[in-house]
Amino acid sequence: MAGDEAREETEQGIQDLFVWLNGVMAVDIETFDSIIQGEITKMRLSGMGEVAIAAALLDETLVGGRIFGALNNSLKSHLFGGIQAASEVGTTSVFNEAGVDTSRGIWKTFSVKPCESCQGRTDQVDTMENWISRGMPGTGWSLCKTSCNCRILPLGNPIPEGPVEVLD
Repeated sequence: MAGDEAREETEQGIQDLFVWLNGVMAVDIETFDSIIQGEITKMRLSGMGEVAIAAALLDETLVGGRIFGALNNSLKSHLFGGIQAASEVGTTSVFNEAGVDTSRGIWKTFSVKPCESCQGRTDQVDTMENWISRGMPGTGWSLCKTSCNCRILPLGNPIPEGPVEVLD
């Protein structure tokens, strides 16, 4: 792939990543808003005053309780997924710059104990368009969600078997 075309594809990948990340975080925030409004309504219905409700919510925030802890965990999960997706964009860019055809890829699982979802996809080959439609690694489609250690590698790319030595 020519340099300008590879750069344009990388820029589009980064834009798509930001759209995805903003979208999933917006859903989390809407869900959080609905949950917090429901909790406030329940507290009011039980007779709690506004000062007591504010104190209860402050306590919940400080200890990372059920409501705020769930939001925090969800946002961390999406940020981790965003980092992984950015890595995918960067890897694809490097392959494109090297002239490697990235239109078709093979699913590789780099986890010692892959989840059942990922294990079922190991060594499957598909077009990148289909992989995106079916669910890319780390995007939340699988049982391991954003903790996924799988990658889609272009066909014909030399895939190391076993541990890889990292040189300084």
